[in-house]
Amino acid sequence: PVASRVVNPVSPFVNYLLPNFNRMTNPKVRQALMVSTNRSAYIAALGGEKVATPAKSVISPDLIGYAANPNFTAPDGGDVEGAKKMLAEAGVPIPYPIKVTYNGGTPTSDNAFAALKDTWDKAGFKVTLDPLTDTYYDIVQNPANDKSDVVWGGWGADWPAISTVIPPLFDSRINLTAKSNGQDYGNYKSDEVNKMLDEAAALPDVNAQAEAYAKIDAKLGDDVAYIPLEITKFFFLYGSKVTGYSNSPATNMYVDLGAVGVAK
Repeated sequence: PVASRVVNPVSPFVNYLLPNFNRMTNPKVRQALMVSTNRSAYIAALGGEKVATPAKSVISPDLIGYAANPNFTAPDGGDVEGAKKMLAEAGVPIPYPIKVTYNGGTPTSDNAFAALKDTWDKAGFKVTLDPLTDTYYDIVQNPANDKSDVVWGGWGADWPAISTVIPPLFDSRINLTAKSNGQDYGNYKSDEVNKMLDEAAALPDVNAQAEAYAKIDAKLGDDVAYIPLEITKFFFLYGSKVTGYSNSPATNMYVDLGAVGVAK
């Protein structure tokens, strides 16, 4: 029997979408895309609840001070009718064409984005899927290849603090240059957010910092700087002779090698 030795924890890795702020400039369009995003269908295509869980932020729930982003309250299955109203209010041609670029080339990834496309199209978008198969980051990080309206991204905290998530992803000063957009594939730039990042970094206490970063995350959600998809889950099976097995946020939910052993 192996059921007692199976561990299926939430990982630190969050996958999300980034609207391209150089192209998708209408906030109502970004909001319509957000509320019509079908996380449930996306996760089902990936393999279901043992593979991932719906994300409500770009921040993993295991991090100190995590709070669900108050802007991502749409149903996990998407709100098609609500998105239709937003597109109508945006005053754009409907169906509204968008090109969605993602790291593709496998049946799983292609099926997952086909599931997203289905609901987006029903909401009033006309989606062209752009799976990159041979290379990815050198294309989406190159400002010269600015032909996508939406880009897939993924990130995990380097250690259990929100400071290893929000600043490296959305501080335009360290990301946006003439030759690269760094980790900010959506080319998001906000002087207000940059100022808030400086204020958060100056706080001496990790809990106070976490509270400040949660406010920054809420601002990012208000701007639809990103659209959360899912939090990847690990699936581990350890041997019957293994002792001291544990996973914790201190080891990013991998096994704590300092405690693990083998029975004689």
